[in-house]
Amino acid sequence: MKAFQIVFLIFLTRELNGQKVCPLDYYESNFHSFDGQVTILVKWGNTKIGTNSVLKNICSSFTGLPLERHCSYNRDTGEAEWSTISKNETTMLCSLIENGCGWDPFEHDFIMKGNILKPFVNSWKPVNYPGLIDLEKPCLQANGLPISRRCSYNPATRTLQWESIKDWPRISCYDINHNVINQQVVTNELNKLHIEVLQNESLVLNNSVLIVKEIAEVWKRPQRVVLPADIELTGKVLQIVTKSSPQPSLMEAIISITNAVMSSDPAVLSLSAEMNATNTCLQVFEDYVDKTAAVIGDQQCLDNTKPQIQITENIGIFMVNPKCSNISGLAIYRSPISPHSAHYASMHYDGLSNLYYRYLYLNQSVNELLKEKQLLLASFVSEGMWIKMCNELRGGVECGIVVIRVYKNNKLFVETNPRIDHKANSAILSFSITNYTGLLVEDLPIIFSKQKLQAFPGAHIDCGYWNYSAWDRKGVRLVDSIDGQQLKDYVLCYSNHLTPFSYLVGGVLEQPKDQNVVLITLKHIKALDIISLIGCTVSLIGLLVIWFTALLVKNWRSLGSNKILLHLCAVLTLIIIIFIAINLNFVIEQLMANATYCVIMGAFLQYIVLVLFVWMLIIAILQYQRFVVVLGIVRPKYYITKSAIIAWSLPLIPTLYVALTTPKSYVPTYEQWTKNAGICYPTGHGLRFGVLLPISIVVTINIGVILYIFYSLCRSHPSTPMQSYQKTGLIKEIRLMVLLFFLLGLSWIFGLLAYMNLTIIFSYLFCITATLQGFILFLYFIILDKHTRNSWMQIVGSSKQKDLKSKTKTSNLPNTVSRSQ
Repeated sequence: MKAFQIVFLIFLTRELNGQKVCPLDYYESNFHSFDGQVTILVKWGNTKIGTNSVLKNICSSFTGLPLERHCSYNRDTGEAEWSTISKNETTMLCSLIENGCGWDPFEHDFIMKGNILKPFVNSWKPVNYPGLIDLEKPCLQANGLPISRRCSYNPATRTLQWESIKDWPRISCYDINHNVINQQVVTNELNKLHIEVLQNESLVLNNSVLIVKEIAEVWKRPQRVVLPADIELTGKVLQIVTKSSPQPSLMEAIISITNAVMSSDPAVLSLSAEMNATNTCLQVFEDYVDKTAAVIGDQQCLDNTKPQIQITENIGIFMVNPKCSNISGLAIYRSPISPHSAHYASMHYDGLSNLYYRYLYLNQSVNELLKEKQLLLASFVSEGMWIKMCNELRGGVECGIVVIRVYKNNKLFVETNPRIDHKANSAILSFSITNYTGLLVEDLPIIFSKQKLQAFPGAHIDCGYWNYSAWDRKGVRLVDSIDGQQLKDYVLCYSNHLTPFSYLVGGVLEQPKDQNVVLITLKHIKALDIISLIGCTVSLIGLLVIWFTALLVKNWRSLGSNKILLHLCAVLTLIIIIFIAINLNFVIEQLMANATYCVIMGAFLQYIVLVLFVWMLIIAILQYQRFVVVLGIVRPKYYITKSAIIAWSLPLIPTLYVALTTPKSYVPTYEQWTKNAGICYPTGHGLRFGVLLPISIVVTINIGVILYIFYSLCRSHPSTPMQSYQKTGLIKEIRLMVLLFFLLGLSWIFGLLAYMNLTIIFSYLFCITATLQGFILFLYFIILDKHTRNSWMQIVGSSKQKDLKSKTKTSNLPNTVSRSQ
């Protein structure tokens, strides 16, 4: 193989002003190019302390990312040095990596009104970087998390590839249209912005201010519900905009957005952390503030002598150039502050947070701060430390800007581990100095109040910093005493690096489980649930009365027609009992934990529903013979037994087909469980061919039967003027049609129309009519049937006579006793 050398040099256009830079470093590397594998000379140099050098054209064959190294200051040697890198790693030309994870269609179901699933062909957002990627049309779970797919780099093929989804179950998710869900959300607007900035770089460069302001306006909308997807999309858009166009004019809007994000519900932020959204928002904010501070550092002291400070409900930002004002830190106090306090004259009051603050100077003493009252937190750079830093960085020229960010709460600092051993128990203070990112020449002091520690008596405390994954204690130490005296009111921490800090409370701590949070609900679903509950309750009561009738009235249960009715009632009772059972919490837990149980339950429910429709088909045939054929009907011997064998065995065919071929179709998706609508029942092809097809066939036949019966009855009447007896006959015919409508399951027509998502009216009609089937049977066969009604009156009458006789005997008992005496 032909070998030659390609030399990559990194040149900086900016004047370094005598600042120490990392020394020249170069090495040979195996390199994949368009001409095949060659050897190149990778060269690093002329990079100032505290910055990264990126070789944009040379990528690692292992990660697919451009080579990057950090230049930092080594306190022991007093020189700048490079971070370690694997020099034996194979590299490649970045343009060899294919365009990325391209457009890819994805079919899923949208959960529409009435819990109807509507098939939809979506597509994944095309990207040229690895990570979790959302769908182009937002597809959200009930907890507000988007359905996402990972785009990852494949070292073997040196390409970005979508993860395989062939083992995914069919996904059902919410279409966040205001006509479908109850909540007012802004996800669609944020998603539209995200797609625009992904597809149009010139839009980002030319309209970055407008884009960020538009996001800020979206977050200011009243009565909106914040979803985890909103936080994720906000972080991604800001990350692209601030990276492409880091303009200081965006500061106000970015502070407003970050403040709004921190005002979100903790459960929402915790869920968004699963997509690294909180860290993305935090990193964008931290980096942008540092970039803005660097611009301020380039200005002259005459233009920038006063500290710059901005305070919102959740964030405080403080920037100052110690060289211009000798101010190097900040102290924050809780209210009230006595006017007789030593530093009261130099304090500033902020009405928004109801806190006081004052500036700390280079000559500030830690011991003096620890003697003050009402102090919440404080940190500063000492004079000796500042001088050493200036000497290391620029030989005493323009050392940098001190930047302090104070986070009122820890909502953006979310650990995803279910169990943690420490958690932040104070406001978080983030300290940075522009142009300085290595280890500090001296440890930085940070003071926190122990005020919140009262809720954790005897708890172990420590100091820590946020490493964008968890709270870490490396390089941070706790000082619990000064000059032999224990610190009672404050926690004193020292750090040898610059990051967000807090003091930590130790122990075995369980993280709250936020997966089951329901943030999205469908319109009308609560009303439909109430209607279904009332209908099922009334029907169950009616069915119980029918069973009591069969138990108490021998002549009633011996009739052939009532025997068939009892089979129908048995099926309806089983269905209602199953629906009650699958709504019990302990049953749901068992079904969620064991998919086999769910398949068994779903198959049985499918089977019993099909049994119901076979019985309704048999009843339709019997009604046809009764009202249409009329004469010459000879019931076959044991026709009820034969009908029962058919009704209870025929549904086994579609049930076993679905259970054996697609058992996974019975198991609800996670999204359905979390929205409390998970039911073990066929979905997809199992639902269409194993349930809807046979039901549709039966309903179609029954419609034909009932229409023909009605036609035959109308034709049988003479066309004479309406007489009183004819009015009575018409009423009977109407009553018959209503009975047949429910008896033959024609109410399921509304269910099929609702499944087709035609209109929500069909969902209401189906819930009203289908759940009342048991009650209608009770009404017609018990209340309106004269013979059955008389039987019940006899039972009640005989019971009253027995009670009367019993009372008579009881009333005569005292006289009997007196006579015996």
